[in-house]
Amino acid sequence: MANYSGQAAFVISMTADVDLTAQQYRVVAPASTAGNVASNNSGASPMGLGVLQNDPSAGQPANIVVWGFAKAKGRTNACNLTPGTFVFGASDGFVEPAIAGAAWPIFGRWFGPRLLTAGTSVLGDLLVMPIAACIGASTAGAS
Repeated sequence: MANYSGQAAFVISMTADVDLTAQQYRVVAPASTAGNVASNNSGASPMGLGVLQNDPSAGQPANIVVWGFAKAKGRTNACNLTPGTFVFGASDGFVEPAIAGAAWPIFGRWFGPRLLTAGTSVLGDLLVMPIAACIGASTAGAS
């Protein structure tokens, strides 16, 4: 398997607002405290900020890839997770295949292994490129 995550990426450091030791390689979101980051744990969370690359406790520095290749945890949903698939950040921080017509913004593109089994997850390479658009959004309202 190719390993892209060692290539240049834009990484920022923010303070973990909560214990993120179990969130490594998952999508994280801005916390309510300025300059802090928290888990992407609610359907009401803002669009994910990036993918957490370490496992900080509350108050420790969190290293987050906000653009470029990163290791990430992915899983299937109604669609299979295959290389090249556009993904979104689910409410628990896993990345899942984007579904046409869904309201979730695209978070990146999966370059990890193919995953066809529902209910399982895998660690793989993700091209983090968050954009505030959804699959099929460009055709919405077209006449």
